[in-house]
Amino acid sequence: MLAYTANMVVLPHLSQAHAPLTQEVLVVNEKGERSSMQIPAERDLTVYVDKRELVTLMTLGAHPELLVLGYLRNQRLVTSVTDIESITVDWCSVTCSINAWLKLRNTLNPSRLTGK
Repeated sequence: MLAYTANMVVLPHLSQAHAPLTQEVLVVNEKGERSSMQIPAERDLTVYVDKRELVTLMTLGAHPELLVLGYLRNQRLVTSVTDIESITVDWCSVTCSINAWLKLRNTLNPSRLTGK
């Protein structure tokens, strides 16, 4: 599914995956009393670009697709959001798959994607 703007620019498809922002933990206070409380639930998310591992990011899970898109722009791996075809987050495998358009595949340096 592709999204189009008024100028017919192709925008990436985002999976809209969300995860709970907090998790319940059991705690013991200074008096030895037990209770439960909510704490932030930080998760790891391994990012793959065209099936090549790029990086593992930490996220709370509110908008992981936007986190990944921001990372790609910040690291200058993409020049525009239109370079990306789709960003799909799967919390079962804690991975994010990015499919890039052919023009981006041809310009990416493979050594930047493998960390070697």
